[in-house]
Amino acid sequence: MNRIYTETQKHTTTAYGNPKHFWNWLKDNHHMTINNPSCHSLKEFMNWFKIHLGYYCKALYYEVNFGDYENEFIFSAAGNPDHFEALTTLVDAAPKLPKTKITAFHLPCITDQDIVLGNSKLEAENFSIYNHQLRFTIDYTCPETKRKGITIYSDQVSKILNQQQLTNHVVFFLTDYLGEIEFFNHIASVDVDQLYLKEATKPILDLKQALGIVGI
Repeated sequence: MNRIYTETQKHTTTAYGNPKHFWNWLKDNHHMTINNPSCHSLKEFMNWFKIHLGYYCKALYYEVNFGDYENEFIFSAAGNPDHFEALTTLVDAAPKLPKTKITAFHLPCITDQDIVLGNSKLEAENFSIYNHQLRFTIDYTCPETKRKGITIYSDQVSKILNQQQLTNHVVFFLTDYLGEIEFFNHIASVDVDQLYLKEATKPILDLKQALGIVGI
């Protein structure tokens, strides 16, 4: 089995710079994104946005939504706890800008209905597994943090040569399904294993309830 631990360890914390440099650039160029900006202006802004965010930390992900009344900047660590310190340090230093919302952590983007209807699956060059076929067990609970170690099961695991790639895709799915902050708050480790006894496992749609996650 390939286990991925989500416990943050200081010696693996991703390197990052001074967030003030990034935010100073954004404050100076924020005007390019408001008051009916042209497509050329937004494209130029995003090109430089990516460059300056990379100066701060190359490991972070982002999503930018330009709206008629408000622009939203969502910064994410893609569920990787090694990047959480860089992420929270950046967003904690964010300035207040007009018509702008700045948030951290990736929100859920896969619903129960997506899973039931078969619109969500783990997919790579050498495997394709619909997420409604996944099952899970709760293996342990950390007494200090109350976070849980889980194993995700599929009847196709033994056929897949690149087990680490599969495990990474499972973590990406869980981040999209639970949301990045809920994933980190409730899960201490993720294993992936071959499904042998279906009766000893639960369907993936029961995972939120088993973790005590409500309201998403």
